[in-house]
Amino acid sequence: MGVWNLDAQFLSKAPTTVFTDTFETFTGWVIVGTGVVSQSSAQAYEGSFSALKSTSGDPNGAYKLLTETVNRHYLMDVWLYSVEPRAGGAADRISVVDSSGDGYGFFTTGTTLRVERRDSYSGVEITSTTFTRPSNAWYRLSLQAFPDNTFTLLARDISGSVLGSLTTSADATHSGPFDRVAILGGSDFHVDNLVVKKFS
Repeated sequence: MGVWNLDAQFLSKAPTTVFTDTFETFTGWVIVGTGVVSQSSAQAYEGSFSALKSTSGDPNGAYKLLTETVNRHYLMDVWLYSVEPRAGGAADRISVVDSSGDGYGFFTTGTTLRVERRDSYSGVEITSTTFTRPSNAWYRLSLQAFPDNTFTLLARDISGSVLGSLTTSADATHSGPFDRVAILGGSDFHVDNLVVKKFS
């Protein structure tokens, strides 16, 4: 994970990858509300394609099922590309949720980095900090969920430099199991190399 230091909770247990999508093929994504998430060749972190979130603001988007459910000990890692100027909706948002849209994820705008809870897909802030989101450039988000109901979030640019980080207070509202990852938020932004790993 490069500059990201996994703590003893993670190092003591081997992870299982329960989701990975490079978007070189585009299958399994189910629309949430009136969201539009599609394959795009306009930008790619690796390969030739990414997913593009366009049209309809949060909580509209799309979800895809994990291969195994996760509870409160997982890592979500992803590359994002924020298109500027924005067509509609300032936030890039990805969450790990259940079939009711309950779960947790992250939120970024041009100046804000946030971990949020999802209640029926609607976002509720847990903790946020200021940062500067890259415009028209790839950046990486790593969200860790811990068994003590806290989260850590790290944002890095394409060179690996840290753009921002935070650790949340405990939020035990939703304990899982969570069975899907959802691309939500505003438009337009690209998503590539989306991975979820489970620690058990």
